[in-house]
Amino acid sequence: GGPGMHMQANFRQGMGFGGPGFGGHHFERMLEEVDATPEQEDKLEAIMDKLHDDVRPIMRGFRDTRDDVAKLLGAATIDREAAEKLRAERIAAVDEASRKLTSALLDAAEVLTAEQRAELVEHFEDRGWHRRW
Repeated sequence: GGPGMHMQANFRQGMGFGGPGFGGHHFERMLEEVDATPEQEDKLEAIMDKLHDDVRPIMRGFRDTRDDVAKLLGAATIDREAAEKLRAERIAAVDEASRKLTSALLDAAEVLTAEQRAELVEHFEDRGWHRRW
């Protein structure tokens, strides 16, 4: 699949960037687990909506990666410069998406209280999610 394809699949499934716990039904359950107030829910949903809007175009950029690689490999001569350019572009896109995710996670953490964050970490640990990081 290439860089970012796993992230693209998670995002496309409506689970949010980063897998379960960051969107859809999992997101709603997380809010219930930490007893989020309606104000916190609104803020967190706005953060997730912004993340989705910011990252979706980046992930769409990966759609043609396989075709781009096939063209490079199928050409009469191997263009190493073009291959390096494509690789660098994809790595830069993954890095940009990662920065946006990190920023959104920190923004979300600031919405929660220290106690709620501790509950969330415990929730993740109880479900073995630490292995996904």
